[in-house]
Amino acid sequence: MLKLKCALLVLFLSFSMYSKTIIHVNQVGFDPKSPKIAIIEYYNNLLSGTFDVVDAESGKTVFTSKIGKAESVEDWKLGNFYYKADFSSFQKPGNYKITFKIADQIYTSARFSIEENILAKKTISAIVHYYNKQRANTPEELEADKNMLLFGSSKK
Repeated sequence: MLKLKCALLVLFLSFSMYSKTIIHVNQVGFDPKSPKIAIIEYYNNLLSGTFDVVDAESGKTVFTSKIGKAESVEDWKLGNFYYKADFSSFQKPGNYKITFKIADQIYTSARFSIEENILAKKTISAIVHYYNKQRANTPEELEADKNMLLFGSSKK
């Protein structure tokens, strides 16, 4: 019986050590007036808690709010809980991180920016480049496309 208790204790401690708390945030960025939500992933159900938006350069807390209620998503990690960290009302442009404290451990998100039209600024050139590379523009591709037009047309 003692061996079983020890084995369970070791299993529990190893599970606790390898369970990660992750803060998921849009690393491209947020427009100041758009919705801004991070997701805190934790392996246990928390009764309550707060998160902070921290200035990435100075490390100073610029916004604090309560996390949302625990939610689980069956298609994600089974047994983990997910909490919304909504900071939509915070609109000051800059570079930030989300921090979340559980007991004496502080968890930090990846860095993100709040900036006017940031999604367009950071993604449109990549999208245009992608479409540019996807078009048929070699002689072989253009010849193959001609044949496709013939197959698609109806002959009378």
